[in-house]
Amino acid sequence: MTADDDRDEDPRHNDRSDDDEDRPRRRRDDSDNGPRRPRHRPEPVAEPTEFLIPVGVSGYSLAACYLGLVGCMPVIGLPFGIIALVCGIIALRQRKKKQATGSYGAVTSDMRAVIGVVLGGISVLLNLPLAILVIIGALHG
Repeated sequence: MTADDDRDEDPRHNDRSDDDEDRPRRRRDDSDNGPRRPRHRPEPVAEPTEFLIPVGVSGYSLAACYLGLVGCMPVIGLPFGIIALVCGIIALRQRKKKQATGSYGAVTSDMRAVIGVVLGGISVLLNLPLAILVIIGALHG
C-alpha cells in the first residue's frame, strides 16, 4: 500500500472535482453591503529611488564615504582622509543618540560612515608618512 492509496481512501483528502471549475465565480454587486478588502499592495521596504538617491542618510555619512574615497589618493589625500575620519565618527555618534529605526536609509548611513572611517584611517596611515617624506625631501633638496 502506497501513500497515494492512503490518500484515496482518506475522506479528508478529497481532490477538487471538475464541478468546482465549472461553477461561476461570485461577483460583487452594488447591493452587496459587506466590507471590501483593500486591493492595494503592501508598502515596500525600500523605494526603488532610494538605491539611486540617498534618502534618510546622514550628511556626515555621505561626506565620510566620499571624502574617504578621495583620501586614498597619494599625498593630496591626507586632508580628505582626516576630514573623512572626523565625519565618520560624528555620523556614528549621532546614530547612537538618535537610535534610528532599521530603515534602508539608516542602514546605508551606518555603512557609509563605517566605510568613511575605514578609508579615512587607511588614508591617514598611508599618506602621513608619505607626506612627511615629501616635506623632508623638499627641505633637503
